[in-house]
Amino acid sequence: VPRDNIDRSGLPEASPGKPPAAFWSKWGERASCAPPVSITVCLTGSSENPKAGSPTIASIFAQRIVVGVAELAVASQINATLSTYALGSCIGLVAYDSAAKAGGLLHLMLPESTLAPAKAVEKPAMFADTGIPALFNALNGVRAQRTRINLFMAGGASVLSGPDNFKIGERNVVSVRKMLSVYGCRL
Repeated sequence: VPRDNIDRSGLPEASPGKPPAAFWSKWGERASCAPPVSITVCLTGSSENPKAGSPTIASIFAQRIVVGVAELAVASQINATLSTYALGSCIGLVAYDSAAKAGGLLHLMLPESTLAPAKAVEKPAMFADTGIPALFNALNGVRAQRTRINLFMAGGASVLSGPDNFKIGERNVVSVRKMLSVYGCRL
């Protein structure tokens, strides 16, 4: 696992002089590829690798939480791992408070809940304008403070090979930035 504790297993390596077919992007960088991207966030903050075949106590009790499309999860257990898969035009928003050792992951699909208000009530994590407030509320429950949170974003790709009249990925990125500015947060 690299120094930043992001699991990139399953992603292709870049060949010399060419970017990989799928890659990670931070806030402000837009993925320029259509293949699905996955995110894994380890809350341990450690880059130590135990000897092969020798499980540690922490690895025995490790908790893996998979966040599906239009879902969110938060954790404050030091051995928790939050993961999501197949972002494409969706956005994976990661929040981490290093002082509280708490973090969260939101996998949102669409930019605005005005597209389907009934769905927004049922699944607020589906939309940027309802999912981000829900993420911050959930983070408060695990004692994370918005002033200390580091935010990262992945996804927002243009997944269609031809003309994309809907531009969902691009609209998702714009909507996330807009909502974060309302909360006084930056990527």
